[in-house]
Amino acid sequence: MGSCTELYIDDYPVLSSKSYVDPEVMTLFTESDKNVFTQKVGSRNSLVWGELQDEEECLETAHHYKSSVKNAIERLEVMGYTMAFVKRQFEDSVNERRSFLSDDRPDGMPEYYIEEYNFLNSVTIDDFIAGFKELRFSQVPLSSKAHRINQL
Repeated sequence: MGSCTELYIDDYPVLSSKSYVDPEVMTLFTESDKNVFTQKVGSRNSLVWGELQDEEECLETAHHYKSSVKNAIERLEVMGYTMAFVKRQFEDSVNERRSFLSDDRPDGMPEYYIEEYNFLNSVTIDDFIAGFKELRFSQVPLSSKAHRINQL
């Protein structure tokens, strides 16, 4: 079996990858943040994996890195990821998408883009953060795969 990487904020999954570790994510941690242990496959986070009854008792070696919010924020800020930077990046991404939706359309914007375009005209970074908090507290699965497995 290959490896997988998951990043959680307050036990909520925000990133998942298979067969590689994102080097940028690892800059949030130091070797002292690492904990290696054996766990049952069935103890994986069901928001990412769904319910794993068939493999529930199988064992795997887990490498967990855990950091405090304070340390993570300090490390992010040292790398230049301040709230001001994130806000600019968010606004740049929104503006780029709005430009794409409306750019060079001789007969105007297609109907199916209008709702998204209108949404992008009003969304802010604060809306995005509030949306993440709502996902977190509602325990919405990271992927539809986990959701489908839980529905069976």
